[in-house]
Amino acid sequence: MLRVSQLRDSPDTRRTDSNLEVLDKALKIFKGSDLAEEKAKNILKIKGVTLEAIKYFAENIKPETDEPKELMTYLLRDVLKEQVKHKEKKDFLKNSLDKVQMHEKLLYDLVIVLINKGALVDGPAKNIGTYKVGEESILIKDQPTPLMIAIKKGLFEIADFFIEEAKADVQVVSKYKDIDGTTDIVTTALLSAVQKGHDYLANKLVNLKVDLDVQDQDGNSALNLATIKGFFKIAQLLLDNKAEIETKNAKNHTPFANACIYRCSEALEMLGKRGADLKSKPRNWSFLSLKSAKTTSDSAAQIFSTLQKLDKLYSSKK
Repeated sequence: MLRVSQLRDSPDTRRTDSNLEVLDKALKIFKGSDLAEEKAKNILKIKGVTLEAIKYFAENIKPETDEPKELMTYLLRDVLKEQVKHKEKKDFLKNSLDKVQMHEKLLYDLVIVLINKGALVDGPAKNIGTYKVGEESILIKDQPTPLMIAIKKGLFEIADFFIEEAKADVQVVSKYKDIDGTTDIVTTALLSAVQKGHDYLANKLVNLKVDLDVQDQDGNSALNLATIKGFFKIAQLLLDNKAEIETKNAKNHTPFANACIYRCSEALEMLGKRGADLKSKPRNWSFLSLKSAKTTSDSAAQIFSTLQKLDKLYSSKK
């Protein structure tokens, strides 16, 4: 596994002795008899491995057969999954913005090399069924795609590259086990973008006509998530593009109910004016507790005031 402490090279680094040593070891692993997935894992375990060393390795492999392409595919997935998580640690982020930017630049360059060497942009995921949304059927994969991983890790420039340049499949649904091996995770690129509150990527995916109403493992659609997280602009974007307004999650809560529970009066008012069923508000007002509220949440009084305005608005229309 790569370590942040080992990211001592910069975009202008020459081929250092340590990188050449890693390159030699990686080439020996490549020539071995293990399966491509195992080779990728072993390369990432080499002592002193860096992003630059993996880049050298990828540049020295000619994808003349399917095996190198398969290896590049697993490296693409595993580098994103394993390496980048260290970037999110507070002690690393405290070091300096320049170091974070250097890290992301190296990773971005490596992703491009791997794609150019034949890595499958949607990863080694297998089809395990179809997800029905209305009359539409969407493929279900057995693991997250590199695009989903990049969004989850906050690598938005790489995610944008996957969408714009590599033409990643933005429609796919992924269903897989969480790290504990027991919990099912269901997600899409759009759900991932909404989770991160990234307006730009959410807007780009919506413009590519992804399905807006796919539900995650908790039954939350993108609109449900946007109201739970308090992302008003994304909720507005989804409603402007005809997202289903009455989708109920596993707790039987609609977006309107979630806007009450998580204290987002702006979303609450917008949903009410867009035709949400006002009766879907939670009956048990103990839901409006500080436990559910975020630091940016409105007060319970603001929520009650917004509900009263909506009641008056609908009463005057009758």
